[in-house]
Amino acid sequence: MNTFYSKLVSLPILSRSKGSICEKKGTYSWLTERHIQALWWERAFFRDLCTQDGQPITVLSPGQWNANSGPDFRKAHLLIGSQEFRGDVEIHLTDDGWTQHHHDENSAYNQVVLHVSFWEPVDAKPLITQNGKEIQRVYLHDKLTITHEKIPQFIDIDLYPYKPYLGSGKCSSSVFNRLDQNQAENFFASASLWRLHKKGEHILTLAPTLKDAFGAALARALGFPANNLNFLSLYQKLLPLRQQGSPILFQALALGACGYFDTDNPSHWIKNPFYVHLKELFNKQQHLLPDKIQLSPQRTRPLHHPIRRIAALSYLLCDTSLEEKIEHAIYLWHSPLRAQKRKLWNVLSSLLPTYIDPYWNSHYFFEEKELTAFLPLIGEQIKKEMMINVLLPIIYVRSESENDKASELWQLIQNIQATKSGHANYLRNRFYGESIQGNIFKYAYTEQGAMQLHHDFCQYFETSCYGCPFIERFELNEQLLTK
Repeated sequence: MNTFYSKLVSLPILSRSKGSICEKKGTYSWLTERHIQALWWERAFFRDLCTQDGQPITVLSPGQWNANSGPDFRKAHLLIGSQEFRGDVEIHLTDDGWTQHHHDENSAYNQVVLHVSFWEPVDAKPLITQNGKEIQRVYLHDKLTITHEKIPQFIDIDLYPYKPYLGSGKCSSSVFNRLDQNQAENFFASASLWRLHKKGEHILTLAPTLKDAFGAALARALGFPANNLNFLSLYQKLLPLRQQGSPILFQALALGACGYFDTDNPSHWIKNPFYVHLKELFNKQQHLLPDKIQLSPQRTRPLHHPIRRIAALSYLLCDTSLEEKIEHAIYLWHSPLRAQKRKLWNVLSSLLPTYIDPYWNSHYFFEEKELTAFLPLIGEQIKKEMMINVLLPIIYVRSESENDKASELWQLIQNIQATKSGHANYLRNRFYGESIQGNIFKYAYTEQGAMQLHHDFCQYFETSCYGCPFIERFELNEQLLTK
């Protein structure tokens, strides 16, 4: 493809910055881990940091504040001694938090390169990751430039983690705030086309057939960001059993593999006949799926809990209409209906799975009583995300291969409201701060473009922008277009 954004990401890097990717004292009842996280982010209230063995620490970037499960800061950029580190940072009031929260048993913390504590222990012990790596440690209590008592005066924890990101990207002032609305919309539309192109190419690698690639991508979408790879893995592991399986069997196998029949689950579940039946079925058939998979339910609304998504996944595995649906979607794009964007969107949406289940449409989990309200297994919000992240990318790459006018696809989502996810909110703040210009992300196509920009550039350089080539490439591309 040949767009402004595709040219931008293909430009060579003309220059690079020097960095390369590569029993406790008394505590105060008001001091929380969130205060320490804010101290780490601000970097204005401590100095002369060094590790437990005396190596000086330079914080090139504190990392990206992680509001979800896992390490407190993702992809920090540190200079420890003479060595550069890029990785995660975990924060506790004391070192004890590392083992108390079982981070030493959780592979999600294997990329932690620094553990930050407020208080230094009397008898310090090594902190070890699940894969056996010892982590460097730093203690802040004697490195502060203010007294402990003044921390609440300077740190309003209710403003975090969003306030720190307002206009934090260098591109905010150098690029986006100097573009008018039309220029900015055209740029992010170009980036969204690139995103459709790359997503579509990747989806077709998930399985040898278009039907199974479509199913695998839908399965991954069911997992949300926290569990998308695990749901893709479940789909791929259960797919060979499709001919002999059923939704009930797949639910039993998947729930058992993910630990939902273990003893540490809510005790009242055992009073639910459906739960008992699934557990008994798993005990008989668990040899079909012996693998254990750990899912993350943190910060998940009941309607979107992984248990319910597993139920939807079980129907997806048995859905024999997937091939017909994806072929019909591609046919519709080549039909005269393409000129009627709103109608086309509605018809394409109707091709995405819904699934009706006598149990899950009236239960959140394994509660004893049925609910009177209807609970969809796949609601309208997830269907919109499936449209944008699965169906349209597949149509896009299939259209490109036939020299079709695939660039018209962005018009299909031009007036579709954005998902307004936490990630999208972070990007709006990063690129525009509190400027009203950030309202261009209220539509799906500009939001998708912002996400692609983050994927191609920001995630490698995060909040420090240290070494990021985006501004240089953007300006060079502008010069090439004006010649």
